[in-house]
Amino acid sequence: MAAVNVLSVSLYGPQTTKFFSPFSFQITIECLQQLADDLEWRLVYVGSAESDEYDQVLDSILVGPVSVGTSKFILEAPGPDPARIPLGDALGVTAVLLMGLYQNKEFIRIGYFVNNELDPPGEYHGQDIFNHIRREVLTDKPRVTRFQIDDWNASDNTNSIPMEMSNMGSEDMQTTERVYGFPVESAGIDFIEVLTDADLCKQIFRQLDLHQLGSCRRVCRSWRSFIAAGINFGEIDLSDIEWNETHDMNDAHETEMEQSLLQFALQQSSPELTWLDLSHAKPLTDAFLASWLNKCGSHLEHLDLGWCSKLTPECVDQIVKNCEKIESLRITFIDGGKSIFSDVQLVDKILQKYPNLSELQLDGMIDIRLEKMAEIFKDREISVGFPCGNISENGIGKFLEKCPNVKYLGLELCTDISANFIQHLRSQYPRTNIKSSHFATDFCIWMSESNNVTFVFPEIKDWKEPIPKEKFFEFAKFLPAEVKTDAEGHLSVEGDADRTVEIFQSAGFDEIMDREDGDFIENSADEGK
Repeated sequence: MAAVNVLSVSLYGPQTTKFFSPFSFQITIECLQQLADDLEWRLVYVGSAESDEYDQVLDSILVGPVSVGTSKFILEAPGPDPARIPLGDALGVTAVLLMGLYQNKEFIRIGYFVNNELDPPGEYHGQDIFNHIRREVLTDKPRVTRFQIDDWNASDNTNSIPMEMSNMGSEDMQTTERVYGFPVESAGIDFIEVLTDADLCKQIFRQLDLHQLGSCRRVCRSWRSFIAAGINFGEIDLSDIEWNETHDMNDAHETEMEQSLLQFALQQSSPELTWLDLSHAKPLTDAFLASWLNKCGSHLEHLDLGWCSKLTPECVDQIVKNCEKIESLRITFIDGGKSIFSDVQLVDKILQKYPNLSELQLDGMIDIRLEKMAEIFKDREISVGFPCGNISENGIGKFLEKCPNVKYLGLELCTDISANFIQHLRSQYPRTNIKSSHFATDFCIWMSESNNVTFVFPEIKDWKEPIPKEKFFEFAKFLPAEVKTDAEGHLSVEGDADRTVEIFQSAGFDEIMDREDGDFIENSADEGK
């Protein structure tokens, strides 16, 4: 029978505070027998789910002498030391642990989830991130473990033994293992131990995406160990990750987090991986890709490396070396955004290795390789894209003559191909979805920039291509209104003016003026248009 019962624990102060604010808890206990020594109470902040070495004892106090009966006291501890927290664990859900000890033996442990979020959201670097964190202690479902102490007044300091306990007080406390992150709704039941079938457990985890799986590592040690051994995803898609768009990989915090994400994705990839989308993965290097393909390349069918700017042409050799079953391949704007496939030898390596592709996108293509490609893909249904290609109208015309069953043809930023020719191709090959850079429907947004109008292509979200002002009016006719310049250089709008003004406002034009004869839009940075 326990000599001390904890009747209630409540947060003493605001639930949501700044990261550095102190923790305060009001604790009510019931002592059932006279104790020879004081009770010790510790508050521990879990700095990382990866290792106990990042745990911080925020404070430790002695309470006593404790009389028989009910007692109430407040434990206040300073906020955690950010220098002892890995930057990759600064945000998200962690835990704070309240421990009760007697004669160095723990008799109760209460875990509260703590959610750390940026307020306001933004990009912060290094330790400065902690100055912008809002901390929230989630008090609705504390997790409690009681430990059995056989003799409360024994002189030895042997460890106490964990035991189950019932719900407790008005806060609905529940028993579980030590908490590292998100709550376990099963209240202490570990399905890994219950099922015992590792393959079945992996199938359950594979229902999650990588973000969710990463969170599961924080639940308890058994989950973290199981996930660390690898869940073996058959498909990995990182295309929706918001990578560091500044290309400034000198930022330690960003670098650590992004490289950790890539390493975790590799760890969770099955050797029989069939789908790998790493498009826009800014930190991906040739060496890291080689590691991935060495492990998973033999069964890979789909590989997307678009906009992986740190890759170099050497990645083509790694692909050809490790991947035998590729059916869909995109390699565009790597090596700092260059068009590397003006090198015909690189194109030949891919065409010779993978003659049965169903989808291929390479940038910087030239006419002579289009001819070879047409011979290989003749009469097949295939999707191809040649953004920023140095290809002529004659070259693409001959390609489609030999490959009339092409399903998709991407010609974005092919400057030697005119709008009239695109219209001709679309009428001649109506079954082919042709993308270009010539019409309003080809663009997502545009914004003013010095003496140019910058267009952003929806299919190539990172690309911003400056277009001369005089060419802008070729595009303007596709707006929901007629756009003209008046004698003073203002743009006048006739038609659906409200919608057009909206477009120009979102495009960064500074001054909007209403006149009786229509809406006029002026960009003060671009005089004399």
